[in-house]
Amino acid sequence: MGLFGDKDAKQQAKLEKVMQKYHLEDVSPALAPQIQDIAYDLAGNNLIAAGELFQGNAVESTKLDYLAAITKQNFIIIKLLDQIANK
Repeated sequence: MGLFGDKDAKQQAKLEKVMQKYHLEDVSPALAPQIQDIAYDLAGNNLIAAGELFQGNAVESTKLDYLAAITKQNFIIIKLLDQIANK
């Protein structure tokens, strides 16, 4: 039981870190599972991105920068849509 508690606590801490990074602390708690899924997807992609950066491919690096910007925009949209829904 202790192992699952530790894993859940770590996952919750990671989720809170992502929510703070993208300023999503005040969104509806109902969105937390979706935000967590996005965070896990991003974590997996960062491993791929790190591998591509070591190859020194400037085009791939630029693509990753654009995708990171789109991801940040999407989190802003999530926050704004949640604010609209709660009005």
